[in-house]
Amino acid sequence: MAMESSSLQPEQVERMLSVVLRQRDYLSRLIERMRIKKFPADDPVFRAALGAYEKTSNLCVVMAKFRGDADGDGVMSRKPWAG
Repeated sequence: MAMESSSLQPEQVERMLSVVLRQRDYLSRLIERMRIKKFPADDPVFRAALGAYEKTSNLCVVMAKFRGDADGDGVMSRKPWAG
């Protein structure tokens, strides 16, 4: 039988969200450092980091909604540097 998101237990959702939030926060700090170091906007690594951040942020919102957050805004309002 195939696994799908509706089969996830609440603990699994929480663990996944915790990991994905850390990854999103890391990518946010990485992008900020790259901006400070003046990476060109068309640099392939910079663009890949931005893309990864966007996809990771989207996954955070989806997981938060799956967890039961009405709109996922609580996850997105948590600043990466806030710990």
